[in-house]
Amino acid sequence: MSSNKRVHCCFCPALGKRNDDFTLSINWPKGIFYCFRCGTSGRVDSLPPNFKQPLILKEDKQLPESLDFGKMISLGDSEIGKSYFRIRGLRSEPLENFVFVSGKKLVFPFYDSEGNIVYYVARKMWGSGRRYDNKAAAIKDIYIPLGIILPCRRTFIITEGIFDALSVWQWLKIPCIALLGMNINAFKIRRILECTCNKTHIIILLDSGEYKTAQEYFIELKPLRKNTTICKLEEGDPNETGKEKLWTSLMPYLSFDERKIFSNIS
Repeated sequence: MSSNKRVHCCFCPALGKRNDDFTLSINWPKGIFYCFRCGTSGRVDSLPPNFKQPLILKEDKQLPESLDFGKMISLGDSEIGKSYFRIRGLRSEPLENFVFVSGKKLVFPFYDSEGNIVYYVARKMWGSGRRYDNKAAAIKDIYIPLGIILPCRRTFIITEGIFDALSVWQWLKIPCIALLGMNINAFKIRRILECTCNKTHIIILLDSGEYKTAQEYFIELKPLRKNTTICKLEEGDPNETGKEKLWTSLMPYLSFDERKIFSNIS
């Protein structure tokens, strides 16, 4: 594998530049990066939380749940995986070096501050039975889509699932996270506070049937982030809603300036 990796730049959108090809060069051995479009450079440890070195599989790596390592490949090498993203209305290209496919499952690794995998979420693409594996991640962490720069100082959306967060980010370019389930605990509240600032507008956008959980998060966050609101979907979840309906649902909760910014981006 080459020591240099080209990916989508996570800084270009914030600087008002397009982000539709691979301009960010990352040199993992030297620990540095440089974008050939916007000119942003620095150490890899200053990249966003999920912007880590691609997974290197090791047979002796002790992960909470077992996967078939021998059959695991990168998303970029899996036509089935890329097709699944297209079916969900999403682009696989930004994630092809950071998401993996193992049999019927998509694997989303989670890293510590040193780039080591601590746990993962595996999502079954088809078939009956349980869709998600690994409760450890759902209890101990949140999912931050690749390319989001934190802490967020403007609008910030909280969703339930990984594909909900990816939909909000890819379709509307609004920074967001996924709770990885409906459980609420002090750790997740702290992580949300780390991702935001005092003036951040937080919108809680959970599945239509989870308004009670949305209210619980609202009660916890409102005293700490005064500009917190709940967007109640009429049906389904953000990924099922589709880009146009999702934007229509969010508009009443956005200020005039927010509508102008995100409508221009999307």
